[in-house]
Amino acid sequence: MFEDFSERLFAHFVAGHWRAPYSENAYPVTTDQGVGLGQVMAAGPRDIARALNVRRGADQQACLRLADTLERERDVLVRASVLQTGLAPAPAGLDGLAAAFAAPMDAQGGVVFSTRATRFEDLGRALRASVMGGAIWCPTVDQAVFATAFACLVQQADLPPGAFALLHAHVPSTKAAFDEAGLTMQEC
Repeated sequence: MFEDFSERLFAHFVAGHWRAPYSENAYPVTTDQGVGLGQVMAAGPRDIARALNVRRGADQQACLRLADTLERERDVLVRASVLQTGLAPAPAGLDGLAAAFAAPMDAQGGVVFSTRATRFEDLGRALRASVMGGAIWCPTVDQAVFATAFACLVQQADLPPGAFALLHAHVPSTKAAFDEAGLTMQEC
């Protein structure tokens, strides 16, 4: 899945499809050794509006499908993490990520903004709560490969369009765009 970076653009995932970003603010995606993997376009106001316009929640069955997919395809997430960071995630962390989606939870919806390295269990809980009401995940550039792999698994699990969106972020500019839109973000 991650051997071919021919286009070198990590796209946004919105409404169940990969979308070219509207933003033109490009940031490099590199390995822990500084090898270029491509670039992300930090989400701007038009990208955020597109994700908000299609946001809707997922039901418990969709979350269980995602939990099963995350468990079954954990090697995809491991390879993505190793590719960008040079480190394999702890198995317990990936177990916690999958388990979070299997747990019952009320719908909340919202924006999950990753501003630092996050424990997978915490990320899973934050995304799970948001997916029930329509999640928008904004990971930082140093999480782009893992986030893209995660979105591929969301697509494979066939969550309803709008239940999950991936908008790559550059903290200052993307956070400002969300602030302008009057949205609150859950940082994890």
